Amino acid sequence: HILLDDSMEKARHLAETVEDDLEEFADRVLGAFGSREDDVALVVLRRT
Repeated sequence: HILLDDSMEKARHLAETVEDDLEEFADRVLGAFGSREDDVALVVLRRT
């Protein structure tokens, strides 16, 4: 069982570096958490 606080800290750390290609970034972040039984959604945007 993974605590939400731990997952949020892991996501924060992963988001410190963002690839130019946001799809690659999203794939890296989702891949770092491994496969899940539940559906997972990640919305990625870049402010310009």
